[in-house]
Amino acid sequence: MLWRLFKIVSLFAFISTACYALFLYKKSRNMDVLTNQHFKAHGNNSFSGLLDKQETRVREFQSNDSKKIEASMVTEASKESDASMENNAAKENEASIGNEVSVKSEAPNAVQEKTQTPAPENKTIGLCPDTPPNLVGALRVEFDNERTLEQVREDVGSGLQMGGRFMPLDCIAQQKVAIIIPFRNRHDHLKHWLYYLHPILMRQQVDYGVYVINQDGEGVFNRAKLMNAGYVEALKEYDYDCFVFSDVDLVPMDDRNLYRCFDSPRHLAVAMDKYDFLLPYSTFFGGVHSMSKEQFLRINGFSNTYWGWSAEDDDIYNRILFRAMKISRPNLIIGRYKMIKHLRDLHNEPNQRNPDKLYNTQWQMEKDGINSLNYTVKEMVKDKMYTFITVDIQAPQ
Repeated sequence: MLWRLFKIVSLFAFISTACYALFLYKKSRNMDVLTNQHFKAHGNNSFSGLLDKQETRVREFQSNDSKKIEASMVTEASKESDASMENNAAKENEASIGNEVSVKSEAPNAVQEKTQTPAPENKTIGLCPDTPPNLVGALRVEFDNERTLEQVREDVGSGLQMGGRFMPLDCIAQQKVAIIIPFRNRHDHLKHWLYYLHPILMRQQVDYGVYVINQDGEGVFNRAKLMNAGYVEALKEYDYDCFVFSDVDLVPMDDRNLYRCFDSPRHLAVAMDKYDFLLPYSTFFGGVHSMSKEQFLRINGFSNTYWGWSAEDDDIYNRILFRAMKISRPNLIIGRYKMIKHLRDLHNEPNQRNPDKLYNTQWQMEKDGINSLNYTVKEMVKDKMYTFITVDIQAPQ
C-alpha cells in the first residue's frame, strides 16, 4: 500500500518538475525575443547593427539616385530657361521693331491701345450727404424786369428734363421733392422764381419737379385748394415723398435753407423783407412750407373752403397742432426771403369771413381737405422749366 502511494507521489513530482522546466524554457525564449527587439530599436545589438548598415546603404543608394534625378531636372530646366530666354529675346526684338514702326504710324497704334485698355468699372453711387457740398450761403437776389423766360431757359435750363425735373447724377437724393406753386396771372414773377430756384435746388442735390398749378377762369382765387390739386397731380407722375408749397413771389436769399422735409412740418419763409426779416407773429405759417407725404395726409391736406386772401395758412398751422405735431423753422438768417413787389390780384381780395372759419378747424378738418377735393384738369403743358397744369376748381364768380 505504501509502495503504491510512493509511486503516485513520485509520478506527480516528476510531472510537476517537467511542467516547471517547460515553463522556464518558454519564458527564456520570450525574454530573448524582447531583448532582441529592445536592442534592435536602440542599436545595441549586432543584428540590429547589420540592419542599420543595410538601411544606411539603401539610403545612400536612394540619395545618389535622387541627386542624379535632381541633376537631370536642373539640366532640363537650364535648357528650358535658355530656350525661354532666346524666345523672349526674339519677342523683344520684334517689339522693338514694332515700336519703330509705331513711331512712323502713331494713329493706328493709338487706336489699338485704346481698344486694348479695359473700360473702367462703374462705381456704386451712394446717398447724397445731409449737407450738400456746393452751397454758397447768402445770395444776392435782384429782379431784372428785362429778363425773359427764354433767357432763363438758356441760363439755367441745362441739366433739366422736360417738366422741370432734375435729379443729381453723382449721388442718390435723400428725398423726392415736388415743388407746388399755386398760380394765376403771375408770369413775370414765375420767370424770376425759376431763374433763382432751379440753381439753388440743383446745388441742394434735390430730386425734384416743379408743378405750377394754374387756376382756370377769373373766379375767386383759392390758394389752398390749388395746393391740394398740385399734391394729387404730382403723385400721378412720380412717387414723391416730400412736398414744398411755395408762393411764386418769394425767392430765398440763402441756399442753406434746404427745400426738403423734416421730422415735423417745416416753415421755410420765416424772415421776409416785407416784414423787415422778422416773423410777423409766432403762429405764422405763410409763404413757403414743406411737409412729407405722411404729414400731409395726417392733417387731411388743406382746407378747400378758403376763397380769397387770408387765413388759409393759419388753418394749416392749426391742423398741424391738432395732430400733435410741431413746427420747425430755420433761423432768421438762413430763412430770409425777398418778395417780388406787386399789386393785389384781381379776385383775390381779403375775405372777411375766412378768419371766423379758424374756430371750426378742429371739427372740420376730418371732412374738409384732400378727401373732399374736387377739380378738373383743363390742360397740362410740359416745359423744360416746369409742368404747367391748368385746373378748374369750381370757383365762385
